[in-house]
Amino acid sequence: MTQNASFELQGQTVHGSFMTAAHVVATTAQGRTLRLSMAAERVLEMKGYNAHTAYANGTCSGRGDFDLYYRGTIGCDEIEMKMGYQELSLTTKQWRIRVQALDVFDRLAGPKHRLDIKLHLRVPEASLGYHPHGLIGQSYDGDDVAVSGKMDVYTPHGPEMTTTALAEGAIEGVAADYRVASKFDTAFRFSRFGAKVAPGGAADRPRDVSKLTGNKTRAGAASLTGGAGAE
Repeated sequence: MTQNASFELQGQTVHGSFMTAAHVVATTAQGRTLRLSMAAERVLEMKGYNAHTAYANGTCSGRGDFDLYYRGTIGCDEIEMKMGYQELSLTTKQWRIRVQALDVFDRLAGPKHRLDIKLHLRVPEASLGYHPHGLIGQSYDGDDVAVSGKMDVYTPHGPEMTTTALAEGAIEGVAADYRVASKFDTAFRFSRFGAKVAPGGAADRPRDVSKLTGNKTRAGAASLTGGAGAE
């Protein structure tokens, strides 16, 4: 989930947005369903310290609800979750997801905290049963081509500005195609959650990068195309 926010950036007033909540749905090897939520605003004040620590809560079907606090560890079958000072680490057989709660610096209005998310693939890319989509998906689509879409232009000490870029040119479809109805819903235009992988089928192939209009760059190389999607 993202929320609108206003903040100062190098002398410029920016009206933009931050990611403020992350929700995970996963199916374990034993068939249980894990649902986990972490919200940037749900932080716990540490007694005796001028600081806060992150907090998450979830459910593991058949095992009930759980809360995850600082230094806490819990598992849902083979999926392991650990909470650090301000960072949640969730590890599955294929992925490690890290969600970090941070302050919104030089905040003017909107949420006080934000979330940063990092993903790490723990298995060879070729072993993935199906390929993810979107900005994250382009890192695991079987090639070494990066696609840069529309980006907002920030000017140090410039005028007030409002962000508008929604990754046009770097994602299949448009941003609205990736919206879900509720925090644990997995249905959207390009969803492959629970997909039945058939050889040569849609879920068995990475996205078609040739259809994207963004600026394409090979790893360690200069631009391949000057697509209009890059600013």
